[in-house]
Amino acid sequence: MNSILQAQGIHAAWDKVPVLLDAHADFAQGQWTCIVGPNGAGKTSLLKVLAGLMPAQGEVLLHGQNLQSFSSKQRATQLAWLGQQATGSDDLSVFDVVMLGRLPHQTWWTGATDEDRVVVENLLASMQLTEWRHRSLGTLSGGERQRVLLARALAVQAPVLLMDEPIANVDAPHQADWLATVQQLTQSGTTVVSVLHDLNLALRADQVLVMQAGRVVLQAAPSDPALHACLQQVFDHRLSFHQVGAHWVALLV
Repeated sequence: MNSILQAQGIHAAWDKVPVLLDAHADFAQGQWTCIVGPNGAGKTSLLKVLAGLMPAQGEVLLHGQNLQSFSSKQRATQLAWLGQQATGSDDLSVFDVVMLGRLPHQTWWTGATDEDRVVVENLLASMQLTEWRHRSLGTLSGGERQRVLLARALAVQAPVLLMDEPIANVDAPHQADWLATVQQLTQSGTTVVSVLHDLNLALRADQVLVMQAGRVVLQAAPSDPALHACLQQVFDHRLSFHQVGAHWVALLV
């Protein structure tokens, strides 16, 4: 596997309580990996460590290089982040919020370039946000806001995109749009790592990484019987798995 991002022997604690225990994971270039597991499994903590947002023991490698060796600007251009409680200034317009994603590519003396404006305009159009361009973020619903913040993350155009519950409060049609966006990103070579609670969406990923009690239990393809058995185990044997066309679905039993 051509790994672009790796976690090696990660140990981390939150308020002195261990949340990650010797976690290992590999994320291939141009693939979407979805992190799943029960509440408290350490999913968000692992994602934050991968983003360099949470201190940890062990090593995170980006392009084979220790993440700590990257400058903050380099890291900001290589890793795009969309957190579960991502915020933006309620007073900013949708256009300006999405433009924030271009900041890592700008210098203080030049500001936004024509290229930055083209990237933002294209994202507004592709994500059906153009009609909101002048609306302030604070006037949008939770799902609408999440779409704008996703556009901000995409505006970075980083080779790695990390997302924690990116479709929270997003309606079904726009969940489908999100899925299509992820597939387009991976086809163009972007590596996507997301945390999702929706197992059926997670099973559309290239790889599923299962966590339990701070440990990475398994990383496998959605079609792998070992993955189904692992998910059965961590979710207390409350699931059954069925193939529908080319995809797998999980049903509660």
